[in-house]
Amino acid sequence: QWPDVLANALACDSHAQTRCLLRFVRMCTAAQLPAVLDLLTALVEGAPPFIEAFISNGGYIDLLCMRLGCHTSDDALAAIRQEAHTPTKEPYTPTKETSVSAKEPHAPAKEALVSTKELVERKALHVLHTALCDRMHGPRVRLELRRWLPPAIVTALAASTDTAMSLLDACVRSPDLIWSPVCADELRAALREQGARLLSAGATDALPSPSAAPLRAAAVEYSEYRGLPVVGDVFLELLINEPSAPLKDAAGLLDALVRALLAHETPGAETTAGVVMSEDDVEGEDSDGKSLQ
Repeated sequence: QWPDVLANALACDSHAQTRCLLRFVRMCTAAQLPAVLDLLTALVEGAPPFIEAFISNGGYIDLLCMRLGCHTSDDALAAIRQEAHTPTKEPYTPTKETSVSAKEPHAPAKEALVSTKELVERKALHVLHTALCDRMHGPRVRLELRRWLPPAIVTALAASTDTAMSLLDACVRSPDLIWSPVCADELRAALREQGARLLSAGATDALPSPSAAPLRAAAVEYSEYRGLPVVGDVFLELLINEPSAPLKDAAGLLDALVRALLAHETPGAETTAGVVMSEDDVEGEDSDGKSLQ
């Protein structure tokens, strides 16, 4: 009955209740995360006001941290793993009879940790997927996630949790997406920094929202994207080098190119050092990358 009770409370004061819930999420242990994510899923599915309050108060940052392994509870997980793998002070070679019993205390614990971690990662992405599919608040969720994730991964997440899970673990270099372990590390660093701010602010009544920043401002500067012109979410240099590469939205790219050229040729038109955005985005605002000159 907990989700129903919270849903009723959220209908009265969604932001205040959401802030309280997020303070708990940011301080809970790894063992508590699966149950907490079940609660968040129920709230996203059953209480529409919750999605707007959840996004405004940076809840999506917590979910991304859970998927990327940089949530505050992951420090505890790392400590447990290290303790489980720390050798004894007087190492010895176990006999055949003792080797099995020596592994028993740690093998199940390790499997449980891995299982819990994978469950948390999948559930966290599922909550974001559910929010992205919401008719009313989905576009706002998409805009916020695009500040942190490449557009191709956000699109994949809206379509399927499994596809997004695979992409975040993959190494891809195509006209639609550049993603590598370096990109993942840069995202983790930015998420840790923002997560620390939110956790620190959680002790006060005035909780700053990541949404206070301009909605179109990129939260992560991926080093592998520097110097690459991007139009309509497509890396033009990679497309020129591989013209036969399939594009997910060729018509959208053509439209973005036409709009970019028209904007470039219009006297007095202002451009910023960012990506020429796709049709889903607010006209005139840019993201990370390099505009056509």
